[in-house]
Amino acid sequence: MNKIYQSLVSVNTKFIKTGVKMNLPDINFRFNEILKSFELSQNAFGVMLGISQKQVSAIVNGHSRITKMLIELLRCKFGVNPEWLIDGQGRMFLYKPSLQNPCPIIETLPDKNTLPLDLRSLQLTDDSIYLPGIIGSQLFCVRVPDDSMSPHIKTDDFLIIDAELSFKQGVAVIGKKDNFKIRHIKETGNDSYLVWSKKPDNEPEEITVSDIDVYVPIMLISHQKL
Repeated sequence: MNKIYQSLVSVNTKFIKTGVKMNLPDINFRFNEILKSFELSQNAFGVMLGISQKQVSAIVNGHSRITKMLIELLRCKFGVNPEWLIDGQGRMFLYKPSLQNPCPIIETLPDKNTLPLDLRSLQLTDDSIYLPGIIGSQLFCVRVPDDSMSPHIKTDDFLIIDAELSFKQGVAVIGKKDNFKIRHIKETGNDSYLVWSKKPDNEPEEITVSDIDVYVPIMLISHQKL
């Protein structure tokens, strides 16, 4: 956390903790200005911040506080100036990322130990997918290799991965290099994952954490719509 942000948080401790008083309408108004500047829907904005559309709406309408974590996410994901957001001082953006960046399609999973990724060094195909409304410096795309997660995820569909996200639970891309698959995955608490597919004859298997890399998909794109 940078010094400017630390000082702002310390000055505004009362606001950060309670979400009331101290310019609540102003900071929520500025939050809405960020949303409008990117021309995003509340739902899309929420997906990119990891919160629901209902939470975005509550903040926009002044019914919910803006937390310390959300301020930091706005800085990291959208380049928002925390000083401007909290106190209205300075410019809105430290930098303003593009929402039209191409997302490269890769053939082999990168090593998690190499994060942050140098996408130029990955084994890419000749194609990219353009993702209006999606921001991230660590985005890449994989082609679904089989129908093991059908009917929701089918062969040759595309999954957009954000390498910066940490896995919690649900569907993930797992494996090493070109040997990867899409699976439901759950942490067991003893340095292993429980992994299973949609196929009725598939038995869950336990895999040691160190044996695979786990990447979090943020979007599914059907190959039939491309």
